[in-house]
Amino acid sequence: MKIKIDVKMLALLLIGILIGVLVPFSVFYANTLTSKKEETGGEGNTTIIRVYNVYEIYEMGELVQIVTGYFLDVEHRLYPDSITVPPHSSVDLGIEYTCNIGGQGDWNVQPSDKIELTVEVPRMPSNCSIENFLDTPSGSGNREFYVTITFNNLNDEAWNVGRPLVKVLNMFLGQPAEGAGMPEVEVAIETYIS
Repeated sequence: MKIKIDVKMLALLLIGILIGVLVPFSVFYANTLTSKKEETGGEGNTTIIRVYNVYEIYEMGELVQIVTGYFLDVEHRLYPDSITVPPHSSVDLGIEYTCNIGGQGDWNVQPSDKIELTVEVPRMPSNCSIENFLDTPSGSGNREFYVTITFNNLNDEAWNVGRPLVKVLNMFLGQPAEGAGMPEVEVAIETYIS
């Protein structure tokens, strides 16, 4: 039995194999995800912490530099007595996050370019709104960030907000010392309702 191989088909097959090999090598980011679920606070607040690293590869001629940065996602569900906003008023929820980062490195907690701050509530009536704001102290060596959430109610009836879920995603933690590996990260959270 003879098999005829078309030259054009063989060329296309080789190009396909070459693309299949080169695409995985062209990936610039590799994430390692570690999740921790902890109970915090006397009311049984639930906190989910994810710490992950991103590798960025810079090529400058023959010099290749690999920079590793660590990032933090925090999801915090509040379980106080349910937050209630009286008619024609607003209630502020302040949250203070303190990061305890184990391991040597240049740790300076700041928002990244892809920072996300979202607040999820069980239901939000019409004429109600949520405003949120993220703040970090300036200067190096920072380990804290703050979130302020304002629940606005323009209705004639009180708004029972329930137990909001606050997500802060893509906070930049900093860079580890050379060879330090994945840092141990704990986040202490304090909340204030006014």
